[in-house]
Amino acid sequence: METNKRGFFGDIKGMFVGLVRPVEYMKNGRYGSWGAAIAVAFIFAFLTSFLTVFLPCNKLLGNGKLAREIENKIVNFRIDDDGFYCESRYEWLDENGLGYICIDTDRSTVDHDEIEELIDIKHYRTVVVAASKEAVLYSNGELQTVEWEDIFDYLQAIDKRAHFDKQLIVDIIDRYDTPVVMALFIFCGVISFLGFMICCALWGGIGEICASIFNISLPYESIFKAAVYIRAIWYIIKKLINTHVLFGMGTLMWIVAFVMILVYLILSIYAFSKIGQDTNNLSNNMYNHNDNMYNGN
Repeated sequence: METNKRGFFGDIKGMFVGLVRPVEYMKNGRYGSWGAAIAVAFIFAFLTSFLTVFLPCNKLLGNGKLAREIENKIVNFRIDDDGFYCESRYEWLDENGLGYICIDTDRSTVDHDEIEELIDIKHYRTVVVAASKEAVLYSNGELQTVEWEDIFDYLQAIDKRAHFDKQLIVDIIDRYDTPVVMALFIFCGVISFLGFMICCALWGGIGEICASIFNISLPYESIFKAAVYIRAIWYIIKKLINTHVLFGMGTLMWIVAFVMILVYLILSIYAFSKIGQDTNNLSNNMYNHNDNMYNGN
């Protein structure tokens, strides 16, 4: 039986060759190192995070994109010690009667009769009406009035400024959008790696059950490492298809990936056991041949 240890690049080669020769996965598990298996899991977890989290988020948010979108789509507004100012009147209502929003800073206070009409007659579930001095919010059966002066005092406790406006929001987002995307990418990569290894540990247990069904004896750690290489391929395929091709088909792709991993794991275990049987048979034949020669037969 092959006993030579595989190097890192040999394990990588075996991972891709295993798509057509599943036995290569179990060879990786049997002869490959833990360091190579962990490195593969780490690389594929962060590669998946990069392709499915960083690139989509950076396309939408990074490099000032979100800041420019806000600057172009939102009218100028300002909060100071005089109250709230909005450049133009804004009104939005849901046709199904779920919500109503109105911002009109030409008025100093909110007409509470109007609020009662929106709630009792038009039956809006959520109402937000803002004037220059106050804002009224209605949600979940509760009515609340907020003074803009109180909001300004609260903001002043965070950052001493003469006023807070749209440009401040744009500047903050423009400064921190890319670092936030990077932090999200790293966080998702770490979570992905930990989840990946836990799932591979579970697959190792499933492989042990499959091996016992076929009366095959293999170390758990070998099946664990083989599962890392099998799952790395199908994990990234599942994520890419679900993110960039079949949007919202996560359950379907999870089922497909599960079936493919199970099939490849069983095939690799079975094929590897056949190599062992063939080697044992060859060894026995050679032993019998040498024995016959010694006895003069």
